[in-house]
Amino acid sequence: MTKTVTLENTRLGGFGLPTGQVVPGNGSITVEPEIWGASKDHPVVKGAVEAGFLIVDGKGRKKPAGDDRDENGDTTEMAAMRQQFNASFATVTTELEAQRGRVGELEQVIADRDAEIAKLKEGGVPAAIKAEHHGGGKFNVTQGETVILSGLSKADADKFNGLSDEEKASFIEKAKS
Repeated sequence: MTKTVTLENTRLGGFGLPTGQVVPGNGSITVEPEIWGASKDHPVVKGAVEAGFLIVDGKGRKKPAGDDRDENGDTTEMAAMRQQFNASFATVTTELEAQRGRVGELEQVIADRDAEIAKLKEGGVPAAIKAEHHGGGKFNVTQGETVILSGLSKADADKFNGLSDEEKASFIEKAKS
């Protein structure tokens, strides 16, 4: 009984021997020494053995180039990308939390302003006091729909509208007395 030869293929695809046998991808076969003897000197088979992806009887076993993997099963490149992603994700998460706090602050500002608006609507907002044309070249001083003074000239109306609120109040006092 002769000793058999085990051939292992570390590549994904099958590897055909010149004698017709195929070593399956990431698999192995056992062949008679005569078959191996007829195949081993073929240049393609020699190249595969030297490159380390065709292993004969467990000898010359090489780790495939670029197949260094970490504890997650990642290549060096993927591990670097994972670290970059983790750092970016942490930054984005921190920024998101900061923005959530800002959203809460803005929601409170909106609620406060809504409350102020509701108070103003309940109490009524005093309308501005202004001189408006009433027809016939005459102007009236009004607050909303209420007429406070009537019969002003255009010049007096223009002057009145240029006054501050305090000055307008003083003007009305003098005109009524």
